[in-house]
Amino acid sequence: LSNPYISKEIIQENKGDAIVLSIDSSGSMKQFNKFKIVQNVASSFISKRDNDKLGLVVFGQNAFIASPLTKDRKFVKDVLSKMYVGIAGQNTAILDSLVQSIRLLKKSDVKTKIIILLTDGVDNASKVGLNDIMKELKKYKIKVYTIGIGGSGEVNYRLLNYISQQSGGKMYQALSAKDIATIYNTIDKLEKTDIKNKIIYKENYF
Repeated sequence: LSNPYISKEIIQENKGDAIVLSIDSSGSMKQFNKFKIVQNVASSFISKRDNDKLGLVVFGQNAFIASPLTKDRKFVKDVLSKMYVGIAGQNTAILDSLVQSIRLLKKSDVKTKIIILLTDGVDNASKVGLNDIMKELKKYKIKVYTIGIGGSGEVNYRLLNYISQQSGGKMYQALSAKDIATIYNTIDKLEKTDIKNKIIYKENYF
């Protein structure tokens, strides 16, 4: 009990969220400058996520990973700024975009895994089935927020709502640029992680 010891302070950093922004770049996103508006709003969202790992998936006829998960917000914003309508084809592969998003998130060791999927259309190009997607989302405990841009005749809100509800997220409808900004701000507030570093004292006896 009387042995001398050295007390060493170790700061254990708590991890933030892992968030993938999945953005529709199909041909219809050119109408009313929708894609450019989404780029600006999503870039602002990225700037607010100080402690999170962020990734980017872009989809049209195909879906691809534009940015891996990283805490380098500037990098993700730079990649997003280089995307354009039609870069992944003219059609819409919503479910295939979720495949790529899950691929980014499933190996992450953070507690909260989120996909924010935005589209203005109906899935007409995916090769994977909905049931397979839902199994993967549940397996890896991934929450999906879906955002549809446009009226019910333009967007498959039934599909978006099902994906969100079953994964623990929420669906939103946007009819204007202001709506898009408001929705991203709402999600930002809902999924704000309170980061607190835990201090551990390690005692070495000799």
